[in-house]
Amino acid sequence: MPPAAVQAPALTSQLDRYLAGQYDAVVAQFTKQTDFGHLLDALKHEAPAWIDAAPPAERPRRRLVAATYALEAARAAEDEDWKWVQGIDLTAPTASPIPLINPTGRGPGYRPPPAIWWKTAPQILEWGCALLRNGGAPSPAERWWQLGAVAVAQRRGDYEFMIGSPWDERGNAEDEIEHLKHVIARFPKEPRFALAQAIAIEWHTWPQSLNRARGASRDIPDALRAFEGMRDDNDIGPEAWLRSGVLLLRANTTGRAVDAFNKVETLTRDRYLIYLAKLFRGQAHERLKADVDAERDYRGALATIPKAISASMALAALLTRAERPGEASAIVEAAVTANPPPIDPWREYGAADDRFWPRFISQLRAEIRQ
Repeated sequence: MPPAAVQAPALTSQLDRYLAGQYDAVVAQFTKQTDFGHLLDALKHEAPAWIDAAPPAERPRRRLVAATYALEAARAAEDEDWKWVQGIDLTAPTASPIPLINPTGRGPGYRPPPAIWWKTAPQILEWGCALLRNGGAPSPAERWWQLGAVAVAQRRGDYEFMIGSPWDERGNAEDEIEHLKHVIARFPKEPRFALAQAIAIEWHTWPQSLNRARGASRDIPDALRAFEGMRDDNDIGPEAWLRSGVLLLRANTTGRAVDAFNKVETLTRDRYLIYLAKLFRGQAHERLKADVDAERDYRGALATIPKAISASMALAALLTRAERPGEASAIVEAAVTANPPPIDPWREYGAADDRFWPRFISQLRAEIRQ
């Protein structure tokens, strides 16, 4: 039998410990067996009273503590499902008729629209968001919290949590979370929130099933338009160019993709972005049968982040096809025996701003200590 769910220690004691700076010890209490549903109920029923028990001048700090505790919990619940979608894919080809609900027994049946029910982890995250939104005017501390919340949500890659379901008919539109709508309303000039919105549109272009592949591909122009207005921004422009290049590569406009990846290197010194630009440009050059250029790109990526597995394997495959197995074997050996292995940006691409999580949570904890 699976182990029984473990309830977290009393919430108020955990909040007191977090307030006192025992951050890592509190976070360590979250395990795969934590009953996050119970935790959400406790946040709803106990946290407001804990906040109000403080003198008025101290309540904003306590509000931030409760919201940050919820943020840490939502990230710790990464093994939890985020939603349950009930309904029928109307675009799905089928060899036999799909049974329809027809309580009258007369005439054609009724096919209900799909509906989303959000599960515990996103509800915990949104509880923290609402707590801060209801606490008055936006503050620098809340900005750090929202950056962290976007990073947690992007770790899951769920576009519907971020921007709703503008492409689909849902049966419970009033239950849409549309997290970025709340965030951008409070921080309209923060470029990373605008970028997150475009990334959510990009996520939608990745088919979640074979039945959605054609429809998702048709949405690539929408995602490209979302990134276009951001390419001149000093902060997010390089990543907007990178993600535009990936979309162009997927759309088989390979020459334009190469141009986009070239642009990245002229705009940033961020090793994460430069590595990915070189890696993806190598893939584009392979499509163009320009193997010499592709080899240069993969070696350039490995010069940026030595022994990263994605560029190592791409280069090794290219060298093997060129009948240079000795070089290929040495590159693979170096990558798989690296200790510690380097963080591979390719593995982090889908999680977007999750790579900034250590910075965001450190800033939040600094705000709490003030």
